[in-house]
Amino acid sequence: MILSPAHLFEATGFKQILEKLATLATLSPVKEKILGFIPVSHPGKIRTWLLEVEEMSQLLRTSEPLPPACFREPSTWLIKAAVHSSFLTEDEVFRLLGWLQGIKQLSVFLDQRKLQYPALCARMPDFPVPSGLVDFLSQHIGPDGKLKDKASPELFRLRTQIQESGITLRRLMEKIHRYAREQGWTEERQPTIRNHRMVIPLIADFKGKIQGFVQDVSQSGQTIFIEPAEALALNNEINELQIRERNEIHQILVRLTDAIRDKIPALQAWEELIYTYDLIQAKAKLSNILDAGIPQLEGSCEQLSLVNARNPLLLLQKGQSVVPLSVELNRNHRILIISGPNAGGKSVALKTIAQLCLMVQCGIPIPADSNSVIPVLTGIFVDLGDGQSIENDLSTYTSHLRQMKEMMGRCQETTLFLIDEFGTGTDPKAGGPMAAAILERLIIKRSLGVITTHYSDLKKMGYQHPSVINAAMAFDIKTLLPLYKLIIGKPGSSYAFEIARRAGIPEIVLNRGKERMGRSQADSEELLAELNQEKEKLFSWNQELIQQEKKLLAQIEQLKEKENQALEKAKKIIADAKETARILVLEARIKIEKVLLKSNELPMDKTLKKVLHKDLTDISPVILIDQLESKIEEEEQNLPEYETQQMDINPGDKIQWLKTGAIGIVLEKADQKVWAAFGELKTLLKLKEVKKIKQKTQNQEFTFNVQHSEEKIKQTANASTILDVRGQRAETAQQTLHKFLDEAILAGLPALHIIHGKGNGVLRKITHEVLNSNPSVESFKVADQNQGGSGATQVNLK
Repeated sequence: MILSPAHLFEATGFKQILEKLATLATLSPVKEKILGFIPVSHPGKIRTWLLEVEEMSQLLRTSEPLPPACFREPSTWLIKAAVHSSFLTEDEVFRLLGWLQGIKQLSVFLDQRKLQYPALCARMPDFPVPSGLVDFLSQHIGPDGKLKDKASPELFRLRTQIQESGITLRRLMEKIHRYAREQGWTEERQPTIRNHRMVIPLIADFKGKIQGFVQDVSQSGQTIFIEPAEALALNNEINELQIRERNEIHQILVRLTDAIRDKIPALQAWEELIYTYDLIQAKAKLSNILDAGIPQLEGSCEQLSLVNARNPLLLLQKGQSVVPLSVELNRNHRILIISGPNAGGKSVALKTIAQLCLMVQCGIPIPADSNSVIPVLTGIFVDLGDGQSIENDLSTYTSHLRQMKEMMGRCQETTLFLIDEFGTGTDPKAGGPMAAAILERLIIKRSLGVITTHYSDLKKMGYQHPSVINAAMAFDIKTLLPLYKLIIGKPGSSYAFEIARRAGIPEIVLNRGKERMGRSQADSEELLAELNQEKEKLFSWNQELIQQEKKLLAQIEQLKEKENQALEKAKKIIADAKETARILVLEARIKIEKVLLKSNELPMDKTLKKVLHKDLTDISPVILIDQLESKIEEEEQNLPEYETQQMDINPGDKIQWLKTGAIGIVLEKADQKVWAAFGELKTLLKLKEVKKIKQKTQNQEFTFNVQHSEEKIKQTANASTILDVRGQRAETAQQTLHKFLDEAILAGLPALHIIHGKGNGVLRKITHEVLNSNPSVESFKVADQNQGGSGATQVNLK
């Protein structure tokens, strides 16, 4: 990525953001890497970085950070271990073991969260943590950082002997020291160590009282440290054992270092991974501090859109009190010209845009709404501040021109240029036209760009050229204080005379200044200021109208919802009435058929039977249904009409099934189909088979004096003539029989068949008791042999 000039990070303030980010990293190599960041122009890489930071931010917010033990720097130890003639110390092996245990914890930690943090887990290497090395080192190094006594059999033997000889020596020395104290030869409370040997501190005057060797003398010369002759052999023995112990420790550490050396490539890979996670963690910490998020990436550089963006440095200083910035560049308006008074926030707006673009291309989330769009740029060119250089003998204007030359030569469609106070540094009469000419060249380059200026020549281009649009920093004309809000679509006044008046400049001086500036220019400035005031008023009124419109729309929606509820209630009542009518007709049909069946069995006159059949046929179910539905249709005509149209159908919407006319509720939507519920029925329908219901007229309430029962419908539909109670317990069989009889009676069934089996006769007895107790049972008998014999019972109902 091209960054111009070389001090772009300093000029835009991005260097301060990197310095803050570096303080949030744990490891020194990561801090150095952050300070040397170079933004990238690879959309896939940027997107991966941002996703990793987003997951890490979420992880940190759950108070579940990565295991801290893994965030150490093992480079020094690994470099030392790589040399065949060297070996690690006990402390170095201990620290390396702690780091290895940390990355083992990290591996387990992320493996348990693969679904929750896929981007972070994708960083994990294909090869596992060297668990064998961890176990091997753990067997030798104790929690105190020292080699364990059982690190080798020889070490255990030597340390045991040292301990035993030490106990013998201490007992001897305590005995000699106690005698010396009793004689007044020493004032010390116990023996001490000098030159790695146990000695008795004696007052110098009693030097010859204890036979032995002088190991040391105090600085004052008043105390002499004597090694008694009796202790010489023991001290020598202990010293010899300690030398052997050190030699054995050396051999063990060499073996441990050899084991580490074999794993150095894998350990270096894990080291790089830990550095990467530390970098991601630092970015996530900064993201949480800034309350930042991931914007949309634009690979073609056709759009740069910031929505409620806040300057990161101001956020770090002031917190959430920063005024947000919203700005947009697109294929139609690729260059923005910002004008307005000094200290109004123009330069801050430029730096905010630069900082956020650089942050994204370094994989750092930005403090802006998630619908912001950041292009993946191949270069950023800035001209901010005073570029005067004494060392190179460059004036401010010359420095600006050199930067303009580079921009005109290197800018393209995938780059961004930012120019502060375009054209300043020379005579305004020449600076304005020169700036306009340079801008024309930049327009041809099709680069994205933002410019701040006071020149009218540039403001005019915002109206004259389709690729350029004006913007102004809002200014309170009453208080003459900046509002730090960017208003797109109009240029801003410099308010030079108004600010001068507030600063106390005499009116006569102001008037004289206007005269010297020229009446036309002064009038233009005043007119522009007045227009800005009027636009602010219109904006305020428009906001009030928008709020009122929202309230009215909310009230309309509430009324529509009430209408829909009432109309649905009415429709449900009618639907229930229809279903109830069908049940009544069904019952009537069953009873008619029973009567006709019985009439054929009665010894009745043929003429009487014929009349009876005719009368019953006159009240046929079909006729009853036609009469009831005709009545219901008359009532339905009084219902308000529905306005139905093919609209977007979503879960929770009311729909009508075109084939059946049934009204239900959408449960789920997938492709061109919907799952819908029609009462207890749930079914999958194509979108073209349904239509969304929208009510348009005031609803009315309807009531019908018809009773219905969904349970009754189910019982009628599911009734059966055969029941098998074999294998049931007595109590269960009794309940099953009662329920079976109730359903059969409701359905109007004439005859039943109950299978109870032969067995010991218990179920047959219970069956007959239940049948005897039911008044709707006309008769029952043991079934015929070809229908189960004594293992079944035939039942006739009234």
